[in-house]
Amino acid sequence: MIPLRTTEEARLPASCGPLALELIVGDLDPAALRAVLLPGRVRALARDNRILRSADFLRGLDRLTRLDIDGAGPLVDNLTPLTELPLTWPALNSLPGLESPRALHVLSASPTLGALDLGIPSCADSVDEALPTGLPPEYLRFTRSALKHTALRGLGQLRSVKALSHAKLLERLAADDFGEIVRMPALENLRVHWNGVGWVADPVLPNFTHPRLNSFTGTEDLSKVPELFPNLRTPTIHLAPDADAVPERVLGLPPVPVAVERSDSVL
Repeated sequence: MIPLRTTEEARLPASCGPLALELIVGDLDPAALRAVLLPGRVRALARDNRILRSADFLRGLDRLTRLDIDGAGPLVDNLTPLTELPLTWPALNSLPGLESPRALHVLSASPTLGALDLGIPSCADSVDEALPTGLPPEYLRFTRSALKHTALRGLGQLRSVKALSHAKLLERLAADDFGEIVRMPALENLRVHWNGVGWVADPVLPNFTHPRLNSFTGTEDLSKVPELFPNLRTPTIHLAPDADAVPERVLGLPPVPVAVERSDSVL
């Protein structure tokens, strides 16, 4: 990653050669951004730009597959330029211009979308109103205040999603939310912050073979895991930054081996 925060730093990629494929760009104006993001050279882009007025600066980036837009102003309200790119995994966070109920519907036109990361509190009445049922991603990640207004109402209508992540949600889930999860026809992989979003004993989740417990601290009560996930195959525990290991009593709960991971990101 090459962090770019000023116009002077924005001139770096032109002289950095083919290694300048992933960028973090701060408060640069559109002209400076277009000068940096040369067509055919940028594969991934992390954004944090509150002076941005639209997504038009992305046009022509025919190799851009990963995109993180975080903290743009309210004038960024049209994602059409994203559908013209080979994006496989966009991450959209803290974008007030995209909180209207149908703002994300344009993404259903993307031919390459395989994953979607959302931290936008849509003002829709339900998830399936905010995200059209024809949306193609197999991996859907909710974080921050994404479910502030919708909870998980209508999530069971999304037929393409095989992996669902509740990464760093600010709201706890209720029993009705877990009912929506059970109704997802293709879901196999569930990633959840056990202490963060809450859990209930019912309903049982027989189709989920690959649960992942994120931000594990060691204080979680996982005694219900074998009952909730009766068909476990490859459970994974992702350690919280201050957790050293998983207690033996926890590792012995599932009838199959538990994979333990640690990384800086929570997926």
